[in-house]
Amino acid sequence: MGMKNILRIMVIFTFVFFIGGYAMIEWLQQKAIYFPREYTTDYHFVQLPRTQKISFMTSEGSQFAFYVPPKEKIESIPQRIWVLFGGNAMLALDWSEFIQHYPDQNTGFFLIDYPGYGYNQGRPSPKSILENSEQGIAVLAETLGLSVNEVLSKVHLLGHSLGSGVALEFAVRFPVSQVILSAPFTSIQEIACSIVGKPLCYLITHRFDNYARLQELSNVFPLLQVSIIHGIEDQIIPIRMGRKLAQDFQNFVSIQEIQQADHNSLLSIAEKQFYATMQAD
Repeated sequence: MGMKNILRIMVIFTFVFFIGGYAMIEWLQQKAIYFPREYTTDYHFVQLPRTQKISFMTSEGSQFAFYVPPKEKIESIPQRIWVLFGGNAMLALDWSEFIQHYPDQNTGFFLIDYPGYGYNQGRPSPKSILENSEQGIAVLAETLGLSVNEVLSKVHLLGHSLGSGVALEFAVRFPVSQVILSAPFTSIQEIACSIVGKPLCYLITHRFDNYARLQELSNVFPLLQVSIIHGIEDQIIPIRMGRKLAQDFQNFVSIQEIQQADHNSLLSIAEKQFYATMQAD
């Protein structure tokens, strides 16, 4: 076999190995970071009859979100709009029980499913999730008869777990009134390093990085107040991560540590603390 043929085979093998390796890494990340679920016929959630289903298109295909208007004044423009971003196994409507107890009668809620979740087409990634958020807000503005800037002036963000990264990705790009991070991580890469070790964790490309986003926020929106609520018993995203974010950005980040709360029970156990923080601005 001639040298040219050998080199050609080596180039082809290297290319196939690289493409195959990249595809495998992407597949593993999808399986490790995201746990998409669908709205099946046996799906149960607290019925909020005033909830409006909103549809829109992104590069990932057909997408849906849900708008819950103020309790007492369904047709009115809310004073606040809380945009809620769930964890990696949550559906948008899983927030329904949390919403039903919220005491403020003039607050609306916007619940966004990630691509591949619920009724949505496509696959989740930092880029596709941010696109969902942007397009969702634009369609919500049309629904309310407001401009996007008018809606953004009312927007507050609450993100749980993976949703904390989604919330901060949005916050560094658009001016919002308030951000609450529930059980936040420092970065997906740091979590990966604690699970699979080095150097494999450096292959992560879906790099939600809350530490880096808070650094950006301190420069772009230095007056924005960020609140962290974290369970002391959290074994999935340890409280040391929330503490590090609060300690290193203490000029604009505060933390509430919740006794006896783990990762999955935090939203219910600390419901009153969340409500108080949401109404504190």
